[in-house]
Amino acid sequence: MLHLSDVQVHTDITEVQSCREAGKAARLDQETLERCLQMLNEPQVKESLKTCTEEALNYGAFGAPMIVAHIKGKPEVFFGSDRFELLAYVLGEQWLGPVPQASSKL
Repeated sequence: MLHLSDVQVHTDITEVQSCREAGKAARLDQETLERCLQMLNEPQVKESLKTCTEEALNYGAFGAPMIVAHIKGKPEVFFGSDRFELLAYVLGEQWLGPVPQASSKL
C-alpha cells in the first residue's frame, strides 16, 4: 500500500529530474513515469492545468492542498492536510487517519 509519507520529497518540482525522483518514490514503473513526463508538454494538459487553476482561484485557493467538496449542492472548501477529518465528517464517512493500520515507531 502506498502512503503519502512515502512519496513526499522536498525538491523543485519544476525540474524534470525532481519529477523523476518523485515518480520513483511513488513506485511508478519507468514506462508510466516517462509517459507522465511527456504529457507535461501536451497542449490539452497545459490547458487543463490553466482551467483547474482558474477554478481553484475562483474558490479562493491560496495554497495546497485545497479540496472542494460539493455537499447538498453547495461547495465546501477545506484547506490543509489537517482537514481530512472534517472533510470525512461532512461527507458522512469515517476518518481512519493517514495510515490507519500502521503501528507507532516510538
